Amino acid sequence: MPGRISDEKREEILRSTSIVDLVGERVQLRAAGREFVGLCPFHGEKTPSFYVNPEKGLYHCHGCGAGGDAIKFLMGVGGLTFPDALESLARRSGIVLEEEDPHAARESAHRRRLLDALFWAAGRYRAAFRAPMGKIALDYMRSRGFTDATLDTFGIGWAPAGWDNLVERARKDGIDLPILEEVGLISPRTKGGEGWYDFFRERVLFPIADEAGRVVGFGGRLLEGKEKKYINSRHTPVYNKSRVLYGLDLARASAAKAGLVIVEGYVDAMALHQAGRPNVVASLGTAFTEHQADLVKRSVREHPVTLLFDSDSAGEKAAERGIENFLARDLAVRVATLPGGLDPDEFVHQQGVAAFDRLVESAEDFLDFKIRVVGERCDLGSLDGQAAAIDAVLATVARLANPIKRRLALQRMGSAFPVPTAELESRLQDLTANRSPFRSRPTASEAPPLVREPERVSASPRFPPPPLPRRADHPGWLVAGEEFVLQALLFAPELAEEVEATYPLDCFADPAPANLARRLLAAGGTGAIGEDLLRRVLEDGAQDQAGAERLRAISRRHTARPSRTEIDYRQEFAKFLENVQKRKNRLRVAVESQTVRRAEAAGDREALNESLKTVSKIVKE
Repeated sequence: MPGRISDEKREEILRSTSIVDLVGERVQLRAAGREFVGLCPFHGEKTPSFYVNPEKGLYHCHGCGAGGDAIKFLMGVGGLTFPDALESLARRSGIVLEEEDPHAARESAHRRRLLDALFWAAGRYRAAFRAPMGKIALDYMRSRGFTDATLDTFGIGWAPAGWDNLVERARKDGIDLPILEEVGLISPRTKGGEGWYDFFRERVLFPIADEAGRVVGFGGRLLEGKEKKYINSRHTPVYNKSRVLYGLDLARASAAKAGLVIVEGYVDAMALHQAGRPNVVASLGTAFTEHQADLVKRSVREHPVTLLFDSDSAGEKAAERGIENFLARDLAVRVATLPGGLDPDEFVHQQGVAAFDRLVESAEDFLDFKIRVVGERCDLGSLDGQAAAIDAVLATVARLANPIKRRLALQRMGSAFPVPTAELESRLQDLTANRSPFRSRPTASEAPPLVREPERVSASPRFPPPPLPRRADHPGWLVAGEEFVLQALLFAPELAEEVEATYPLDCFADPAPANLARRLLAAGGTGAIGEDLLRRVLEDGAQDQAGAERLRAISRRHTARPSRTEIDYRQEFAKFLENVQKRKNRLRVAVESQTVRRAEAAGDREALNESLKTVSKIVKE
């Protein structure tokens, strides 16, 4: 992605772009005097009201008011960011982008090298897929019902058996092997001497493209054997699965007119595209993140998003996780449930595309879906069960960005639960006022309290509590754990909401990492990740030299780890939280034990019994 581009360079790119040719690739235009006219790609219409002026290099729709230059058109119809749209037009015109910032220029050049290496690898895998060595893979994909045209559209490839096919081909083609390691396609040997070996071996490969159509990673499927069936590219400077939707580059144009359908797997998306439904993407198996929701928002505009998942509990939970981020962006969300344990690929092959269309058209509104699933989980015959169900639905309603929609949702809830709307609204306010996952991220200007003392426990007011450990006494694992939280916020931003909910800033034992976490959370909402996020945070807090060096050291440790080492941030964060809770319980027991001893010395049997009960309760937690 380019850095800061001069206004002169931007104007040069626009002058070199034929807006008629650009728009004509998406819209059927006809001459109308000195302008061209066609059906607007931004809203449904039957009478053309979309005009393109080649002399001014502008477009305008008299129906919906959309208008702008070639950059704005690509951003609108393609869902691209401004830098990506500018870069796309520059490539189209053969113009080399030169950033004003030398550091940004170096980073951009390195990013292009990574993307070029991935593009080269995709070509090699695709060639192997069509060669005799790839016949087993080609036959398998054809047996799944895929045509050659669909396989070509999605760029399906094959990583043949053997440890160094890609490595040796890269040497012949002059491809930098450390670059291939950086994008996760080869790994350093740990046995048998120096060198590298291929990461993908004997697998069908699904190239994963970003919204601009650039290959950023791969998914690999094993045809037979006992290894893991699917493996994906690890996180790299150009690929993070929480920031990509498979097939979005192919689905954008259709999504802008008909909305988006989101499924779980590669072959599901491919099968529906082949069946004539190109407005389908796959989630790559991750819980929906804010960044993926932003991608969807740019693609669908006012049209609905339909989540199409399995009818089991895992599918329902995936749908629930996705709903809330979409609601926060004021998107219309529906959920369609597949019958009989079928996946979308099987469903469309067995029952046809007409049945698929009916399934999508009959999708549940998000609120009906949420009320139904929580009703199935909770005991609605008990007061506790009803209260839990209401709170679960309110947790979702709270994410609605539009206050009018929130009010309407509460009124509809009144039809499902025997509670007046006013009381539901009051309960919603109570929930959102408390410290809960509803709490929005801090802005850069907010300065919440950074340190909270460990909880003081005093069973009896007769005795003052003993002194708590000094801050210098914090164990090494706690210091390392809080640095791990900073690393997670840098390289796994999908955990940001979980960090805020379960280890908020005032839980940090040390104010320095707490302050850095606050800045990472504030800057993370911009969509930056890794080195991009680090640079943004350092620019915003240039005066904090100690904090800057601490973040740089964390980033260096992350990038210097062996490329084969994949970090499960969610699992490691859960372990850290478990250790934090154990430490908190030990501190509480230590405090209460001193209270026990003092109660014994004073002969206060009532206080003694109360303290012993408290200690027993803590130990059992």
